Amino acid sequence: MSPQGASLLETVVQAELAAADAIAKFWYTLFVAGVNTSTDQAVYKDGDEQQIARLKADIAIAMVNPTNNFWFNPEARAKAWKTNGQSVLDGMHNFYQDLNTNEGNPALVDRSKFGVGVNLGTTRGKVVFRNKLFELIRYAAVTKLVHQVPLLFVPPQINKYYIMDLAPGRSLIEHAVNKGQDVFVISWVNPGKELAETKFYDYVTDGINVAMDVIGEKVNLLGLCLGGTLATMATAYDAATKANRVNSLTLIVSLTDFSGNTGVMGAMLDRKAVEDVYKMTSKVGYLTPEQMGAGWVWISSEGLRFAPARKRWLLGEEAPEMDLLYWNGDGTRLAARMHHEYLLACYIDNLLANGEMVINGHRLNIGDILVPVYAVGGKKDHIVPWRSSFAGISKTSGTHRFALVPNGHIGTIVAPASPRASYQVSESTYSESWEDSATTVTGDSWWTDWSGWLEELSGDLIQRSAIGKNLGAAPGTYVLTA
Repeated sequence: MSPQGASLLETVVQAELAAADAIAKFWYTLFVAGVNTSTDQAVYKDGDEQQIARLKADIAIAMVNPTNNFWFNPEARAKAWKTNGQSVLDGMHNFYQDLNTNEGNPALVDRSKFGVGVNLGTTRGKVVFRNKLFELIRYAAVTKLVHQVPLLFVPPQINKYYIMDLAPGRSLIEHAVNKGQDVFVISWVNPGKELAETKFYDYVTDGINVAMDVIGEKVNLLGLCLGGTLATMATAYDAATKANRVNSLTLIVSLTDFSGNTGVMGAMLDRKAVEDVYKMTSKVGYLTPEQMGAGWVWISSEGLRFAPARKRWLLGEEAPEMDLLYWNGDGTRLAARMHHEYLLACYIDNLLANGEMVINGHRLNIGDILVPVYAVGGKKDHIVPWRSSFAGISKTSGTHRFALVPNGHIGTIVAPASPRASYQVSESTYSESWEDSATTVTGDSWWTDWSGWLEELSGDLIQRSAIGKNLGAAPGTYVLTA
């Protein structure tokens, strides 16, 4: 075929493909409009049913997106043409690799580029205590003097603690150390079958309370996500026992009252579902990260499945290098009994907010918490809806300072200062109009505001005293267990 003929053929083919793209886009647009309209206009018995319907609609929309198909993806076709088909071969290689090594899911991150203690979780410190549930890490001071009241970080058991020590410049722990705080963090064990009968409340009595015993001083307590729920329980227990060891409480994307909107996870749970899961986990002793992760993939199907699949399989791209995605994939197991009791106590029976939670014979009441509270929520957080978070935390009886970040669950945590950072903040107790009255701060992070709030509650600057033993350098051993 002559060059002119080849050029003409290419023009015709491109025109036909463009027409096919336009037709597919037209029908897809109609489908999206129809699904959204029917979902939005349907009558639901409650908010949970509405959330589930919205989730199903979003999954359907993501699944039928024509760009999931090579022939209706202009970018994939153009790249195949430009690379003489190499991108197609690369995509096929990626697909078979993911099929064989990632259970058929597109790889979200290049895991070879990261290592905990290498370029993640690198703030200097040492393990000063270890029991069967946790290691306690104390970080090295970078200031000559530190504040008198130590700061204890409580992460969730669902993921590893280093989300709070992600990387230099992106580490909340590093930020606190640089502000002169004497910082400790709990690193929960990744439980195996031997810990199958670990109780939910053990994470308070044999976890947080033991960590405070080791520190031996009044502490400023910080809890993240489920760790925030546990920290609130520990603070309520502190009030009930009149131990007076908690000086202040910081809660990041945490739920304390599960009566309102508890996100997509809460919408999917009822007592039967919880018991069904327990039947499965009790056989092996734990819930696996893969079992937890499968649900989250479908909750965020476009971002965690279809978009990465298009890049990996249709465009032939390598998985990106992103520390957040590495951490997100570095999951932990949850002991079977602990997981069962957690879901029942919080999502099903809401014991803490109802004043019905009993630990070691002491009834806990969130209203008995008198210490100052700083709480952070994410406006786009679908795991811990900020309104539910702030409303529950407002039931404590001390002062409150709330900060709202325009990010999702993880972006709210890892939020260092930058020209693009912003947040809203107010000391007003939560109400439906809280947003309207809060002060908006741009070009800075809530980390800065929180540091100033915490400094006022952290006492004089003193020389650090020795605490615990030297059981090895941070990040410790528990965080490295797969």
